[in-house]
Amino acid sequence: MRAALVLFLAAGCGDATEPTPSASCEALAAECAEAREAAPIVQLCTGDAELPEFDVVQPGDEVPLYFGWQQGGYHLWLQARVEGLCPARVIFERRIAEPKLVEYETVARMVPSGDGGWIFPQAQQTALCPTDESGVSFAGVRVEMEVTVTEDLGDCAAELGTRSASTTIPIVPTCAEADLICRDDWETGCAAPPESPGPTRTLPGARIFDADRGRSRRSRPVRGSRTTLRSRAERIARPRGRRTRAVRLQASQ
Repeated sequence: MRAALVLFLAAGCGDATEPTPSASCEALAAECAEAREAAPIVQLCTGDAELPEFDVVQPGDEVPLYFGWQQGGYHLWLQARVEGLCPARVIFERRIAEPKLVEYETVARMVPSGDGGWIFPQAQQTALCPTDESGVSFAGVRVEMEVTVTEDLGDCAAELGTRSASTTIPIVPTCAEADLICRDDWETGCAAPPESPGPTRTLPGARIFDADRGRSRRSRPVRGSRTTLRSRAERIARPRGRRTRAVRLQASQ
């Protein structure tokens, strides 16, 4: 009876064995087969903060800088469109070497772009400002954006091989015309910090108004020129579902 029980348990354990790595890799290979039929390419795009949308960036294009409402500073919303790569899991790397080194990477699954390629479910943040380095600014400056998308196949990389696609394209990070903080402020915005920073000053009574939230809050201390600062124009925060969030900074008289 005991021997029979041992045999029964052994048989049960045998039925519950985990799939072998080869079996898992075969399933992944089948999932990636159609996407891998094309030659690997990547296109730098801009996109929406919440939706799988994209606009291909052309060399020399102006790419808008958006205010980060939660973390502060200004960033780009970048997207990538690829062909020839397995979309199951990829690494999205962004790099600018000059005028200051900026490097970011994101690991995510991609979704169909609707035109035979693959994109991310939403655009990815790439923070640029403030630079915190004297004389260095990204706003209105032509920079070389290096973009690489690489398959992340985990334990199956050796068996299936790893593909990647890269491109380098000149872009011009650009402040909105009415966004004076982005253009002129170096502590919160994208202006170049001076060699000898002046005293920190807070606009008397200044408040930032969030039109979406319907409430305002005190502004942060700002640094700027000696010009009397009485008001700030509207600035754009981030795109959300085909609309933008506008905020207004007002100073009391």
